[in-house]
Amino acid sequence: MQYPGEINALSSYGILKGQTAHYYYYYYLKSNNSSFILIHTRFLLLFALVIMATSYSSISQRERNTQPFFPNSATHADQCRFVCIYPAYINAKKTRAQGRRVSKSKAVDNPSVNEIRDILENAGLKAIVEANRLYCREESREPQYRGRVRVQLKNGDESLVKEQFKTKDDLLFYLIEMIPKLKTRSGNQQQQQQQNQQGGGKGKKR
Repeated sequence: MQYPGEINALSSYGILKGQTAHYYYYYYLKSNNSSFILIHTRFLLLFALVIMATSYSSISQRERNTQPFFPNSATHADQCRFVCIYPAYINAKKTRAQGRRVSKSKAVDNPSVNEIRDILENAGLKAIVEANRLYCREESREPQYRGRVRVQLKNGDESLVKEQFKTKDDLLFYLIEMIPKLKTRSGNQQQQQQQNQQGGGKGKKR
């Protein structure tokens, strides 16, 4: 008694297992026992799962990590393709190990996501605040340390939204240039300078 596909299945298995496959095939032709058919079917399924697991493990961990997290149909105009900017990138209070990406001499003190968004929107870019996102290198879990800004650099046809901003680094350098010029920042700096001058004057009188 023969079943469709039995010769191809058993001969393919025989390439790997040699004479054992011929024994099963011989016994398979002579047996009409349904339990044997069930056991043999389970064995073939298990063998197929082993082959699939082997082929999956052949893909390196690095290759799996580099697979895109957004659908293939998404364009640069979709929010999932916007670049992400965390305040830690330009924070002078952070070290390189803590995520700072610009030199400390050019970085600013404790920039906020709202400052980053306002500056980029004034520059003509689409910027969206994601308030609950936490930077992976941030040790504190407090709300004031949360948040990031997503920025659109390219249109759906992959043309630049602004020729001035071609990469994320262009955004970072623009931010560290413009944040100190904000009215809130300049006002605080003037007050601090006045306090320092007053403190110096009192010291001289003494």
